[in-house]
Amino acid sequence: MLKIKELGEFGFIDSIKLGKTVDDLKVGIGDDAAIISPHEEFDIAVTTDILVEGSHFFADTDPFAIGYRSMCANLSDIAAMGAIPKFYFVSLGINPERDFGYVKDIYRGLNYLAEQFDTNLAGGDTIKSDKTIISITLIGYVEKSVAIKREGKIEDRDLIVSVGPLGYSGAGLEVIKNKLDGFDEQAKVFLYPYPQVVAGRILAHSKLVRVMMDNSDGLASCIENLVIKNGFGAILFEEELFDEKLKAIAEITNRDYLDFVFNGGEDFGLVAVVRRDGFLDLSTFLEKSLINNNVKIIGEITQERKIVLRRLDNSFLEIKKTGYVQF
Repeated sequence: MLKIKELGEFGFIDSIKLGKTVDDLKVGIGDDAAIISPHEEFDIAVTTDILVEGSHFFADTDPFAIGYRSMCANLSDIAAMGAIPKFYFVSLGINPERDFGYVKDIYRGLNYLAEQFDTNLAGGDTIKSDKTIISITLIGYVEKSVAIKREGKIEDRDLIVSVGPLGYSGAGLEVIKNKLDGFDEQAKVFLYPYPQVVAGRILAHSKLVRVMMDNSDGLASCIENLVIKNGFGAILFEEELFDEKLKAIAEITNRDYLDFVFNGGEDFGLVAVVRRDGFLDLSTFLEKSLINNNVKIIGEITQERKIVLRRLDNSFLEIKKTGYVQF
């Protein structure tokens, strides 16, 4: 098998070059810098994520899945702004003793998902590393004054909406670690999550969204950032969060299924606060337009600055933010 160190830097660059011409990309891989020329009616959205072996994925994780999940994390950030993903840059730390096929599979995973959104590789860097490290910078376009932020003006009784799975990635990690049978969907969401780029575009142009972010650190973190930090509170509805599969995985692994939902992270769906008037019609349209049509009204805004869960038995539980913590 061909080793990475045998390929060399320029051989590696040649192996990942685009074989096509891409609009707006004037200079791409192989030069000192990329040159991108967007249309003047767009703003530029830029995001960066880094994934490290041992912290974000296992040493024996399928390299295709490593690339796929890395790309999803960045696409999800772009989706949360309502932007169109366009170009990405990859910085890769890799053991030079690795087979080149391992790296090729990482790039296959990256490109497999990126190409679904017409997003193209425009450059990057490689370094020698004992552990696999992958950092992606993704550039997107968004029409001027259209981008949705986390900070904004929300109002009492606005709706809190989720698009995509809730808690499945955290539960899927437990499925994989504990080799549990019968939970393929949850394991798939952990390994191959789907970024809600189309939903982000629809929501951004609906004019109904007050604030929005991607669900990468758990629902509690989303509500803290979108609601509490904007001066309001939230009441959430357990009937919209409850899931039999999550509960079963939680029981097997000695967990509370709500821990997956509120603190699991890496579901890479969207959470938004939206205007009450008009959203029901929009949610019907979203469900018909999306591959993952899991669109739910999971709560509403309150004036008291805390997060409260209305349980299935109509009791109330205050939710404290923990979520995924980087440091």
